[in-house]
Amino acid sequence: GGKICLPRRRRRGGAGEAGGGGGGGPALRLRPRVERRRCWCDGVVPEDCRELSDGQEIVVEGASLRVCLTPGHSDDSVCLLLEPSSSSSAGGEAAILTGDTVLGGSTAVFDDLAAYEASLRRLQATLEGRPVALYPGHGQAVKAHQSSAYIRSMLGMLREREKAIVKTLEEAAASGGGGGCTLDEVC
Repeated sequence: GGKICLPRRRRRGGAGEAGGGGGGGPALRLRPRVERRRCWCDGVVPEDCRELSDGQEIVVEGASLRVCLTPGHSDDSVCLLLEPSSSSSAGGEAAILTGDTVLGGSTAVFDDLAAYEASLRRLQATLEGRPVALYPGHGQAVKAHQSSAYIRSMLGMLREREKAIVKTLEEAAASGGGGGCTLDEVC
């Protein structure tokens, strides 16, 4: 069988990282079309990798995966919507493999606040009327009946973080100290 090689902005190495490990056969390479993309392969794309696009469906035995580009955490973040096929004898329920877009029990670091918020809103829209479990790259899974509320709480936390940063910067400007702040003061 094949494997899915997920892009990485920074090479982290180690066992279990995307793109590592065995399993012969052709690999699927998730490669969203972004300008500043750097991946786990450090720019040398293996010949057996295929480029996938946002919305593309990958059919596998008993299920399909739909690629959902979710930039923000990094410019190449993706989620995968897993849908069991109606003909599957194994049954099962839909799920979203969120990678680092949604973390179970912690707040994600992000490269682009506006893109990250848009990605969370996109996931929220996917969950409307059809909640599915979220399986993050780190932390605990989020149960289907809690997934919509979990994404809403993440969006609320983003707004609160932004308000706190703006308040700190405004207070620094009003204090007459030139308006400058250190990163520690802001965060």
